[in-house]
Amino acid sequence: MKYNKYSIIFLIFPILLGLLFLCSSHKTAHRYYFSLSEMKVNTDKKTLELSCKLFTDDLEDALMKLNHSKVDLARSQDNKAVQKQVQDYLHERFKIVINGMASTTELIGFETENDVTWFYLEAKVTVVKTAPVKMKVMNSLLYDFLPEQTNVMHVIWNEKERTEKLVHPDKEVVFEF
Repeated sequence: MKYNKYSIIFLIFPILLGLLFLCSSHKTAHRYYFSLSEMKVNTDKKTLELSCKLFTDDLEDALMKLNHSKVDLARSQDNKAVQKQVQDYLHERFKIVINGMASTTELIGFETENDVTWFYLEAKVTVVKTAPVKMKVMNSLLYDFLPEQTNVMHVIWNEKERTEKLVHPDKEVVFEF
């Protein structure tokens, strides 16, 4: 059977199109490095609730480099060893000081949505509702592995809101209410 150049093109074109689809569908790394942390303080209940949103693959890579073992956050919500690794990582790189007193956060849990993971933490606060507040936040999440990292923090203190952005190497910001 003899093929002319047009019949060969029609045979090869679907194969090339299929290969192009396969090559473009694999997971690629994102080009920006960003975290979002929201802190809600309720002085009536004497609580600070902290939610941190990080790209899952970035934190998994950081935990692997630190602990020399692969972590799959999407399948590890109930794994105590992974919870401890996450708690230690967050405690080391995210600190809150309110009016000169350090707040100790406790990991409540985490959940993965698509390519991000939300981490939920809680702390007790002992601040009077009407007193002026100086809240220092030290946030260096993923700085040790991603020099392009940006961390945005949003604080709600008894319904007053403030937002700040830290770009590597800046690690500290002060919120006053």
